Amino acid sequence: MALRSKASLRNAGVNQKPMGSPRTEKQQQLEDGPHTYAEYLECRRGLVSAILDEQDEHALQMEERARQAVARAAAIIQSSHSQEKERLDYLHQLEGRIQALQQARRTAAAELDDFQQSAAETRQRLVMELDEVQQRTKRARAGWSAVQTALQQHRVKERATESGAAQRCGEAAEQQLQSQVTAVEARFQQAVAVLQAQVQERKVWADAQCAMCDVR
Repeated sequence: MALRSKASLRNAGVNQKPMGSPRTEKQQQLEDGPHTYAEYLECRRGLVSAILDEQDEHALQMEERARQAVARAAAIIQSSHSQEKERLDYLHQLEGRIQALQQARRTAAAELDDFQQSAAETRQRLVMELDEVQQRTKRARAGWSAVQTALQQHRVKERATESGAAQRCGEAAEQQLQSQVTAVEARFQQAVAVLQAQVQERKVWADAQCAMCDVR
């Protein structure tokens, strides 16, 4: 690039102007103006040489800047490629997660449908079982009420029967007791009569003995 710039400037001749770098002593002498043709040629060569030197330096600076810019661009491109790769990897991961979530959502939806169907069937079965239990409870309550009524009636009859039997037993016991009392009274009267007879016999015997003693 520097060679191309130098060749073009040499072909251009003295029409090129300096780039505005600091003036050297030689340039100052040349700019004072030629006095002869030889001086003119010398001045022309000096100006062309100065311009070419400045152009070469400027070209080198531009090349250095271009290399730095290319290096920065390459670094940016490399960083962009790395970031793009990371983003692509992240996008792939997100796609995988999204697919997994969609699959999980479909699985959950299917499980929810199965659960709802099972819950509906279970609820229907429980309703039927509850109705059956209520019917059984109603029948059991009716049977229990009938049993309670029959038991109460049986108890009333049993109490009445027990009352009659107790009354009859009491009367029989009273009669038996009266018979026993009568028998005891009879035996007592008989014993009293026997004792009175014995006492009377002993009295007669005693009187007889007394009479005999008096006779003597």
